[in-house]
Amino acid sequence: IVRANEATEKLFGYSNDELLSLGIEELMPERFRKQHAKQRKTFLQKPRVRAMGSGHKLVGQTRNGREVPVDIHLSWVEDGGERYAVAAIRDLTQHRSLERRLADREERLESLEALSADWYWEQDADLRFTLITGGDQGSYLAGVDKVIGNTRFELPYEWESTEALENHKRVTAERKAFRDVLLHNPANDRYALVSGEPVFNEGGTFIGYRGISRDITAEKHAERALRESEGRFRALSDLSSDWYWRSDAQHRFTFMQGRDKNTQLNKLDNVLGKTRFELSYVWESPEVRAEHERVLAERKPFRDLLLYNPDNDRFARTSGEPMFDDKGTFIGYQGVSRDVTIVKRAERALRKSEARFRALTALSYDWYWEQDADLRFTVMEGVSDKAYLTDESVEGKT
Repeated sequence: IVRANEATEKLFGYSNDELLSLGIEELMPERFRKQHAKQRKTFLQKPRVRAMGSGHKLVGQTRNGREVPVDIHLSWVEDGGERYAVAAIRDLTQHRSLERRLADREERLESLEALSADWYWEQDADLRFTLITGGDQGSYLAGVDKVIGNTRFELPYEWESTEALENHKRVTAERKAFRDVLLHNPANDRYALVSGEPVFNEGGTFIGYRGISRDITAEKHAERALRESEGRFRALSDLSSDWYWRSDAQHRFTFMQGRDKNTQLNKLDNVLGKTRFELSYVWESPEVRAEHERVLAERKPFRDLLLYNPDNDRFARTSGEPMFDDKGTFIGYQGVSRDVTIVKRAERALRKSEARFRALTALSYDWYWEQDADLRFTVMEGVSDKAYLTDESVEGKT
């Protein structure tokens, strides 16, 4: 060691003079010294900036033999023709202490989460409920009188999927523990997460299950409301609409709402209960209509479908996405429509104006021309090329 700062003295407990008389190996426990010698040899062969502590638990040793967790960042410098290794050493004592405290706290939290429940239940060897107890019976998935004496499979619960139901039957048949089985009672629209473990008597004979259930109705209702809200928000914001609509599984309109009824492609009374194909709309082409029918049959989203209502001379572009319930069953479409009447009328007027212009030009003169600010020809149109004043190209010339 040829130089050490005050922080090094404080970390290892040596005076500066003492540090300058030591080799770096003396600042580490003896069990690391052979490994350090190998690393030093490698470093001298190919000196480079290196973080020594990454992925390793390094320790230093103080003057009184106490071990201190550290990490080391090693770099290489040259000064006056001499080469030096510079080690930036950081004391990780406080950091390690915080890590241990965090690990202890996480372990406690996991224990509390595993034990947290709204009610406790027991089943016999036939998986029939024999006991249900808890704080608030109003939070139960079903009333106690309806549950006692029945198995979970005999109750009118909805499972996440057929696979979840079959998996639970298999787990209980194999007398294994289960965690967080999601159940829904459509009769009262309540949800619960159920966890359980098998119970054996002193002779090792299976005598039933016991477990806990946690009411998550509020969370599930909030998730459902959030999904619906997010769906509407995405439709209204991402698709930039003038009105929002929904249709059922048969594509009949069930809801329509917008900022201005006058911009809608059709009156609300004419639309509700009907499909888009039953309304007197003009499609861009028969192929576009057939393609839209195919997209709906495949339950796919669609974008910017152009429709025209000749009854009120209005145009709209409509976009939609399929909707599915919690079980993945298709329940209809939701989407937005954007009024493009002004643009389409302007395009139509422009086409008529251009046609009139060309007709007037053809009837009034033999050709039409335009020049830029330098009087160079930029456009030349006429009834016949043979009627031009010259056979040469005039574009770019004065």
